[in-house]
Amino acid sequence: MSDSNNINQLDISQGNRFYFYNWSRTPPIPVDEIISSSANMHLLPADSNVKSALMKVRPGQIITLKGQLIEATGENGSRFRSSLTRTDTGFGACEIMWVTQITSP
Repeated sequence: MSDSNNINQLDISQGNRFYFYNWSRTPPIPVDEIISSSANMHLLPADSNVKSALMKVRPGQIITLKGQLIEATGENGSRFRSSLTRTDTGFGACEIMWVTQITSP
């Protein structure tokens, strides 16, 4: 999925906390692979150093994140639970991650 040839054939966007992908003719790779190899991730930095590193990430950059998938509670009491599988789609399929470390090769 991270191959530029594949990404360039997809229209990827995000809105209202949802992640969308489309293609014009045929998908560049099997749809099941797109689903399992891409994610709508909400990242919560563990500290200011991690936040600073996350803010410097640019499109196309390959990174490694370490941390935990979490359930978060909003100020109004609403709950947001991370997906625990890579094959789900739609509402509730996003990952919410407490990021403790970010590195790039």
